[in-house]
Amino acid sequence: MAMSVRERVREVGVLKTLGFTPSAILAILMGEAALLTALGGLIACFVTVLLVALIRTLPSIILPLSALQLEPSVACQLFAIGVCVGLASALVPAWGAARIPILEALKFTD
Repeated sequence: MAMSVRERVREVGVLKTLGFTPSAILAILMGEAALLTALGGLIACFVTVLLVALIRTLPSIILPLSALQLEPSVACQLFAIGVCVGLASALVPAWGAARIPILEALKFTD
């Protein structure tokens, strides 16, 4: 998320020029982070369900894996933790981008 915000410094300058407030810009960037982490969490849960189903069908040599399952409550907790980590990692870069002056944002080259 830090790289995403850094790549969009000029876009933030344009948004500020159009009259967006720093809180609105912060909300936009945090919303994007929430959306990206939520999509990543959903994909991870889907892949986990597929892997658990695959592992249950394999012959067990050491441990009986036929009882392996992913509880919905555990999947929801993992999803929520993932979204919280994504939002926490986006907070500092988004806060900095929302506070950057217009001229500095518009002349930013990366």
